[in-house]
Amino acid sequence: MIAPSTNSWRRHSSPSLVPLPVGDGEEIDPDALQGRCRSLTQERDLLRQRLLEKAMREAQHEMMIQGLQNQLAKLTVLSVSRQSRYEELLQAYQQFKDVALTEFDDDDM
Repeated sequence: MIAPSTNSWRRHSSPSLVPLPVGDGEEIDPDALQGRCRSLTQERDLLRQRLLEKAMREAQHEMMIQGLQNQLAKLTVLSVSRQSRYEELLQAYQQFKDVALTEFDDDDM
């Protein structure tokens, strides 16, 4: 009978940690089994640490993104405010120009 594939196991584990099949009356070496358990525990702890570090990096990235979105929102508000102020000044200038031209035309008569 063909044993189940261990390819998925090998993708996530170092080759020395792949469990060896036991069968045909072979004795299990307790020291080797303990060594494998220790290795697997160390690998689990290492993977857990990497996962924690990745989660922390993702959290930092999320905070940076939120900060950038807040800055963008503030700049958008500032841009709208400046555009509005520019339009007010342009309108005031146009009114001043119209009044000045009217007075200039009145002086010519």
